[in-house]
Amino acid sequence: MSDKTLDKKIIEAYKVVRKRDKIKSHLKGLESKIKAKKKDQVQLLKILDREYQDIDRLDKISVQSLFAKILGKLEDQLEIERQEFLHAYLQYDSSLKTMQALLYEKQVLEDLLAKSPSKHAELKTLLQQKKNALKIQRGKHYHEIMLAENSILKHRQRITELQEAIRAANNCSVALYKILGKLKNVTSWGLIEYYGKGSLSSYKKKMFIRNAKKQIVDIKKLLDKLETELRDVERNQTLHYRPFIYAFTDFVNDFYDALITDWIIQKKLHNSLHTLQNVADKVERITAILKHEIVQTEELIKTEEKTLEELLIHSAIR
Repeated sequence: MSDKTLDKKIIEAYKVVRKRDKIKSHLKGLESKIKAKKKDQVQLLKILDREYQDIDRLDKISVQSLFAKILGKLEDQLEIERQEFLHAYLQYDSSLKTMQALLYEKQVLEDLLAKSPSKHAELKTLLQQKKNALKIQRGKHYHEIMLAENSILKHRQRITELQEAIRAANNCSVALYKILGKLKNVTSWGLIEYYGKGSLSSYKKKMFIRNAKKQIVDIKKLLDKLETELRDVERNQTLHYRPFIYAFTDFVNDFYDALITDWIIQKKLHNSLHTLQNVADKVERITAILKHEIVQTEELIKTEEKTLEELLIHSAIR
């Protein structure tokens, strides 16, 4: 394929792609409008029904209010309600007509999109051919193309690292809330749960302590891993989880020999709950920040891919 033919095919495919992108963008905006209009209609219908009920109530008013009717007060009030009902009806009717117009426009655009052939794959292939030719020539735009490609690659790698950090954070959240649930359960223990009965004396407490000691080790590993992942994404954020580990370990060690009613044990238990909740909250905040950064990075990739596409389309092969 000659250079001129390649450029011609690229321009043709690009025009189709741009047309489809515009239709999709318009459709997205229409769908938002339709969704909002449906919500408005629900509220308008409620208002319409309420106004109708007011009229119906006044129409069925009892004979005892005949005096008020003679004075004209009832008729005045009824007229007001009828005017309000008419206003509500006109608003609802207008909303229905607007919705019909939006749905018609949406259908027209969907038909256009269905009839328009997708050229994304073809354009991608053609641009790849042109990019390879430009690289071989190492011409005017070679370095710009390489810089754009490297930047996109770095952004994709960044997303992978962020996703790994999010997985580590999610694992921490699951483990932290599991411990939190068990600690909250302990706060409601009575003497039976604490002492047990017969051969099962203190069984529940012993099982809690045994599991808690294992969980302390596991959660510390998970939190250490999360801090490592955060360093990998250049977020040197300290989770400050060590006070929780210390408080929880201190409570577990003293809990075996002490009564749940002892004020010192109660204080240590609530301190463990407080520090644990702080760590869990911080992990959730970090997760939200990481997810937001992924969204921002994906937008950067889209922008740079578009810039690279424009560069390839308008670059001349010698």
